[in-house]
Amino acid sequence: MKFFITGASGYIGSRLVSRMRALGHVVVAGSRQPISNGVEWQHYDFLSGQPTVPVSTDVVLHLAASASLDAASEAVELNAAIRLIAAADLAGARFIFVSSQTANADAPTVYGRTKWQIEQAVLAKGGSALRPGQVYGGVEQGLFKILVQLTRRLPVLPRFLPEPLVLPIHVDDLVEALLAQSMRGDARARVLCIGSLEPVPFSVFLSAISQARAGRTPFFLPIPRVLVQAASLLVGSRLRRSTGLERLTSLFRLPPMDTAADMACLGIACRPLSQGMSRSGSDRRTRLLRESQALLTYVLKIRPPGALLRRHVRTIEALRSGLAIGLPDFAMRLPVTIALFDNPRRQGSSALAEFSWRLDSAVVLAEACTTGANRFLAIDKSQSGFLRSLMRIGFAVGEEIFWRVMCVFKRPEFKPLAHKSAGK
Repeated sequence: MKFFITGASGYIGSRLVSRMRALGHVVVAGSRQPISNGVEWQHYDFLSGQPTVPVSTDVVLHLAASASLDAASEAVELNAAIRLIAAADLAGARFIFVSSQTANADAPTVYGRTKWQIEQAVLAKGGSALRPGQVYGGVEQGLFKILVQLTRRLPVLPRFLPEPLVLPIHVDDLVEALLAQSMRGDARARVLCIGSLEPVPFSVFLSAISQARAGRTPFFLPIPRVLVQAASLLVGSRLRRSTGLERLTSLFRLPPMDTAADMACLGIACRPLSQGMSRSGSDRRTRLLRESQALLTYVLKIRPPGALLRRHVRTIEALRSGLAIGLPDFAMRLPVTIALFDNPRRQGSSALAEFSWRLDSAVVLAEACTTGANRFLAIDKSQSGFLRSLMRIGFAVGEEIFWRVMCVFKRPEFKPLAHKSAGK
């Protein structure tokens, strides 16, 4: 299929162009400046005259937008969209518009009102519009970049009371939703709501950003909404926009969206926040590193060297599924409790087969490194001696008896996940 994408150099547009090219589609990128990823480019901005939709275009995806609108530019963006809709209609191309959750006839911001007006023009011509929730993840651009910068710079983050709720959606999940809608034969005019099925408190969303991108758990200061709203009323409209109070007001008045039906219709599921916040969009390797660290710590009784940890992870990625097996959280936090699962009489269990392989590989790799040699062979002579060796043997026997007894009274179970998800 052939696509014409406006805003192709933006946060969502650049990811969409890359994904479409990977799938073998023909893409014409519309933006103010040429883009450098090898796709065909066509100049597009709101101030241009009547736009031209490339010949044989199947779908026009309108992503171009201005994040800082005023009353004057409202008409500019709206008229530009109307001209593009007419051009797509003349070319016989379907039209898909990326709108916003803020879209509403009486939205508190010009941005939200403009999105709603463009939606009406799109629907009138039989096109469709997608209203995404809070877009995040991937490269730090757009509003997501602003939020990341705030979590890095501010020692204290606000927790507004009562808490506003957002519907997060990873930028790549939104791209998949746009692709799914583009491929559908249903040309019925409609607005689709795209985002997580359950709303998330805004402070939880900020905390996830801070932990994943700033590497710290933030401290929150409760701030009543009424104080922000009062400040917004006291200052002028220009100051509201420049200070960000207008965006906060919009956040407080986000209209609720029921996304379940539309997400199911498109066959799209949102990834968890903990997964999507990582730069790769997946926490697969992070979870695998944590589990490898727990297994090696259990074997060595000390924190494993970085080189050994990476070697164990690469071994699992090369010889197994490359996914974490699902060790319980308590075993990750306290690796000594892995002894509850390390019972030779239970190794025939299919549920523990993958765990056994990973633990054995940790032992083999540990034995081959200097740290492991000191641990298993007691190369350091200062640790030798009859009395010291006898004490260590007695401690080892006592520890084994303790864990055998613990296994009798508490038999924790977990189901390894890696062997079920191989290749994903």
